[in-house]
Amino acid sequence: MDILNAPVAKGGKNVLHLKSRNEAIELKWLKGLLAPIEKRPLWAFFAHALLAKAAQNSPVVWPSTKINPFLQTWSPSKKKLLAHLKQIIKTAKKYKVRWEAINIKPDITRQLPIWFHIGASENLKKLNNHLYASCLREKHNISSVGQMEIIANRNLPSHRQNKNCPCADCSQDRTHIKCNKPYKCAKLARDILQCILPKWHPLTSAPPYSLNIAPEQIPADTNDEDNHLTLFDPTYPSPESLTDGFQVFTTLDAPCNVPARQAPKPSGEPPKLTSIIITGTHRIDKDRYYVSGGGAWFGQDDQRNRSIKVLEYCTISFNLTPPCDSDIQTHFDTPTQGHVTCDNYKFSTPADVKCGKYETT
Repeated sequence: MDILNAPVAKGGKNVLHLKSRNEAIELKWLKGLLAPIEKRPLWAFFAHALLAKAAQNSPVVWPSTKINPFLQTWSPSKKKLLAHLKQIIKTAKKYKVRWEAINIKPDITRQLPIWFHIGASENLKKLNNHLYASCLREKHNISSVGQMEIIANRNLPSHRQNKNCPCADCSQDRTHIKCNKPYKCAKLARDILQCILPKWHPLTSAPPYSLNIAPEQIPADTNDEDNHLTLFDPTYPSPESLTDGFQVFTTLDAPCNVPARQAPKPSGEPPKLTSIIITGTHRIDKDRYYVSGGGAWFGQDDQRNRSIKVLEYCTISFNLTPPCDSDIQTHFDTPTQGHVTCDNYKFSTPADVKCGKYETT
């Protein structure tokens, strides 16, 4: 079959690979399943209900906590799923679909489900079904990190650690939602938030960073148009929404739970702006293979000049940082269009960069 699917130039018949086509269609269905509620197709609501109903017996997951198996640590049992939905989940697992980011905005971390959190320590397992966890779920209607954060941050001077706490928050909980021991719920909320690892915690997910570029250093013609100077912001990107965080073709490595940080700037004089000309190219060669590459040009005979070739199996990946070939040329003699101005940063092309994972040097 591989011979039939191979290009004609390599002795094949260039026959359509039906299995790959079907898997691509299933990933497209998965995209609809993971879409935000306002853009989710009608069938996806039923699919989520079926996934929740098919949840595995262990760990024990309360119905109200089953939000999305791709945003939580519980999984559906494939034996209980319909054939088409089971195939979608199987394809998602094969191509390693998961929610991943190297840096997460605090607003996004607060939207993640708190129960069976994907970025929590093992201690959360015993707290998910704690005695007072049911009160947080059913009476306080807590489902997200942000909602749990509000309960945990009860710092009024009048707050007391007893069931008759006179503070306004606890008094309101006893009166309106019939919570018998609000202080116990607040304490459990703090314990649960302590289980969230640094990259996923709202208070530590986005380390502060500033370019520290003086206004007079910024060129007057800086804009986002092609062939004009663009100020390079070295801060790591964060998904703009929960949907944007879903990645495909990730690595087998366990997710990193520490937020990405920029290297500290050297002391002394402020760094000088460096102008770099960059370019990228993508084409299909005569054998119908994808070929991609690019380069960065600092100046004539500058040792920092770089050209890279993207590995063949990653040239058509999306939502990923493409890996770089270990064969790095030291000179990229012809500058091409696409300018960028950076704060004393240079492009690095380590040979060990992996598909789907950001690596920095």
